[in-house]
Amino acid sequence: MQSFKRCLQTAGGLHGVGLTVVNALSEFIEVRVRRGGKEYMQTFSRGVPTSELKEVGPAVNTGTAIKFKPDREIFLSPTFDSTAVKERLKYTSFLNPGLKILLHR
Repeated sequence: MQSFKRCLQTAGGLHGVGLTVVNALSEFIEVRVRRGGKEYMQTFSRGVPTSELKEVGPAVNTGTAIKFKPDREIFLSPTFDSTAVKERLKYTSFLNPGLKILLHR
C-alpha cells in the first residue's frame, strides 16, 4: 500500500493540466520555447496572455523554460519545499529519458 501511495504522489502532472493550473494561479508567467532554430516567448498573468507570442531570436538547441510568480492574492505567503521539488524533478527525469531539468531559485 505504501508504494501505491508513493506512486500516486509522483504521478501528478501526467494529465496535461499542470501548466494550465500554474498559469491560472500565477501573478506572472513567462514561457520561452526553443524549436526549429528559433526561440519564442509569451507572457501571461492570472491565465490571461499579456503579450503576443513573439520570436525573440535564434536557438541552437530545443527546450522550454518557464518562470512564474505565485499570485499573492491566492497564496498569502508562497513558499516551496526545495527538497520536495527536487524529488519531483528527479521522478520526472526518470520518466523522460534524455530530459535535462535545471532548477533555479
